[in-house]
Amino acid sequence: MTATDSGACPASLSTLEQSFLADSSGESMQASVKQIHFYIDLLDQLRSEAIERFPESAAIRSSVTLHAWNNLLNNAIISLDCLDGMLATDRNDAAIQLLPRAVRSLRGLGIH
Repeated sequence: MTATDSGACPASLSTLEQSFLADSSGESMQASVKQIHFYIDLLDQLRSEAIERFPESAAIRSSVTLHAWNNLLNNAIISLDCLDGMLATDRNDAAIQLLPRAVRSLRGLGIH
């Protein structure tokens, strides 16, 4: 299933933030990991020609240079990869500190 299939989309970035902050012990972090993987898949689609499926992201892409767009994408991908790695190694406190940067990067791409 891809990120654009119905039912695959998590509620919102706010939901991801709340689930992270509500349980820093890691007990419910599996839901957060699934959401992170969803957003990584979504960024892969934005990197490809599928951007027209995401009108807000397409509008942002058309308003910035290719270099700026690639920087936004790379920042978001790196942040999400780091979050995924931190959660996989039970470094939940570090992941919580990185979360605002990852969310800011996704919002910069028009993902809410």
